[in-house]
Amino acid sequence: MINKTIYILMTMLLVTTSIVQAEVVLTTADGNGADTYLANDGQSGDFGPDSIHGADTSLRAFRQLASTRSKTGYIRFDLSDVTGDMSGAILTFDATFLKGSAKAVEVYGLIDGEDDFWDESTLTYNTAPGVLTATLGNYTLDTSKVTLLGTITTPGAGELYPVSFSSNPAELSFKTFLDSDTNGLVTILFIGTDNEGEVASKEHETFNAPTLTLPYASIGPGTEAFKPNPADGAEDVLRDVVLMWTPGSFADKHDVYIGNDFDDVYSATPTDDPNGVYLGRFDPNFYPDSGTLRLKFGQTYYWRIDEVNAPPDTFVYTGPLWNFTTEPLAYPIPGEMITATAKSNAPGQGPENTINGSGLDADDLHSIQSSTMWLSTADESPPVWIKYEFDKPYQLHQMSVWNYNGESILSMYGLKNVDIEYSTDDTNWTKIDSVSEFPQATGEDGYESSITVEFGAIAAKNVRITANSNWGIGDFFKQYGLSEVRFTFIPVSARKPSPESGATDVAIDALLSWRVGREATEHNVYFSKDQQSVIDGTAPVVTVGQPIYGPLSLDIGSTYYWRIDEVNNNQANPVWQGGTWNFSTTEYIVVDDFESYNDITPGEEGSNRIYLTWIDGFDNPTINGSTMGYPEPVFTDGEHFVETDTVHGGKQSAPVFYDNTTASISEVTVNTEDLPLGGDWTVGAPESLVLWIYGDPNNSAEQMYVNLNNARVNFNGDLTQAEWQGFSIDFASLGINLSDVTTLTIGFERTGTTGGTGMIFLDDIQLYTPLND
Repeated sequence: MINKTIYILMTMLLVTTSIVQAEVVLTTADGNGADTYLANDGQSGDFGPDSIHGADTSLRAFRQLASTRSKTGYIRFDLSDVTGDMSGAILTFDATFLKGSAKAVEVYGLIDGEDDFWDESTLTYNTAPGVLTATLGNYTLDTSKVTLLGTITTPGAGELYPVSFSSNPAELSFKTFLDSDTNGLVTILFIGTDNEGEVASKEHETFNAPTLTLPYASIGPGTEAFKPNPADGAEDVLRDVVLMWTPGSFADKHDVYIGNDFDDVYSATPTDDPNGVYLGRFDPNFYPDSGTLRLKFGQTYYWRIDEVNAPPDTFVYTGPLWNFTTEPLAYPIPGEMITATAKSNAPGQGPENTINGSGLDADDLHSIQSSTMWLSTADESPPVWIKYEFDKPYQLHQMSVWNYNGESILSMYGLKNVDIEYSTDDTNWTKIDSVSEFPQATGEDGYESSITVEFGAIAAKNVRITANSNWGIGDFFKQYGLSEVRFTFIPVSARKPSPESGATDVAIDALLSWRVGREATEHNVYFSKDQQSVIDGTAPVVTVGQPIYGPLSLDIGSTYYWRIDEVNNNQANPVWQGGTWNFSTTEYIVVDDFESYNDITPGEEGSNRIYLTWIDGFDNPTINGSTMGYPEPVFTDGEHFVETDTVHGGKQSAPVFYDNTTASISEVTVNTEDLPLGGDWTVGAPESLVLWIYGDPNNSAEQMYVNLNNARVNFNGDLTQAEWQGFSIDFASLGINLSDVTTLTIGFERTGTTGGTGMIFLDDIQLYTPLND
């Protein structure tokens, strides 16, 4: 296999800013990188939705043929040591096979989070984050977990391989995606065409692994500030913001610049700042050092952090220019959250047309197509009404109206003299006096709305427009219509929960957070396993001053419901009830998954050999015949103390040898304080212990057992079975104090007069609830 290591090409530029530029080249073989492909072929079998391809030397990365073939490239790069400017990134492959002509392949990024920690040795279409179950031969993207980055063009069929090809930054931009990374790992998916395409994986012996080139980045902390928060290019940022960043390696203080004009922020210095974008020199790597910075709604801000060396030189390293856009004052209410009804409507011209955007183009200009509008029945007598009911009460900001835009004189069906009213209960109505007449539409394509109704932040669940006349003349045009209506609201309710509603595998010490409702001063948190009690507001309620609740102490394998009511007692409507969200906690807690053990020599940094945590009988075989781990691995032959091929989960399992020919028992024992979980096993309210065992046909049939605090449970499975078997132990049967578990022992007791030998693989020791079978 070719050498796949990170390398940096450094070029010193002796310019006034003394900036060091670098190029970082990563492959999927570096660090925690990985590559595989997801198969969901109609042919099933080796390419079915449960097939695993992490060890394949070629990735069938770009094959999509509806209802017949579906193969999706799935790769990960480790950026944990990379800093600096992520712009200009280029993705490169070595093709091992191509068929047909050049084709554009869509490239998606997996949204940053725990989903990046997938294991190529177990990943399948059915288990991969970012895709959903689909019929064989097809795929379905989980749009809540992936974002489209652009396209890469595969070359046409070649004669000599490898055929190397790369992305074009103008067609495939990674910058925003890479800047948003927080865990050091980025996952990329590829949705191809009817062309077949295969590229070399990191397992290929001669060709290059998938490669990501970052021409302006560097390894380790550079001299400039990096990892801005808000992220570069972020949108919908709260107007009350704290600017944060990771300091450069030599920074003592930080010069902070922010403003609305690119050139102002780019060129300003502490002594030359004509437009006041320089805020000062500060110690902490955030601004302001207390409270928040209040910005304007719906504005793009540019900001820059210059890093200042410690005395005596106080050299200033000019930072990159970042930008973000603040939240708008108001947001549109989606049409699917509105129900439209009317006094009457002509066939095919129902009131729903006024909220579905059907007649609007990308510039919000309306057509003359009558089937995209609402029109009453013929010979309708005023008053004629159309009414809108929202899914919940909103604090309304404005209503934009496009009057009926029938072609030419048909625009006379548009409403003229109107009454506009709002209600919270569809019974008691209040009239808006500021607008009593709608202008006539143009009757031409490209009609722009000129009607804006100000609601002044009133609370409403219903809005009614009553037409007392239209733009018709005399007894002609006795119909009434509208083209489109759009409502905007002030976001006073809590939104954007974290964890997301419906999230699974949430940690039991979760910290709940949410996007705060506008001007809320307090937050009432309803939280329970009982969904109805949260909906009804009878669940226990806690009032907090910040949009954070926790960290919590939750039960494993449980679903929780929560709601946030935003409070501001100085408002006319002091409490805004939120929706009910839910999430489910992780199904288990790891006692030991054997992933942390390594071959590093004891005494060296990071050493964690398995036999020093799990104590065996290697040094006293006449009393204890066990050995934990392979006793004499040859590292140069790729051997380790742990097993890396036969695993239940992850990349490692534990070989446990037993020899009862001399000793009557073979035991390996761990002190729970030497494990990350510790000795308190009440955390998460587990009900059982589960461990996974893989036997060998040559094993002697000794009695295997597990001992917790001297409470023993025998294993009734088959030690000669060469497949993974779960061993579940019900805590209720042990009678031990789960808050103080001190030792865990895996043992083998002699069953015959002479005893026997054998070896098992042990993996994934976990706490479950309920009892896992």
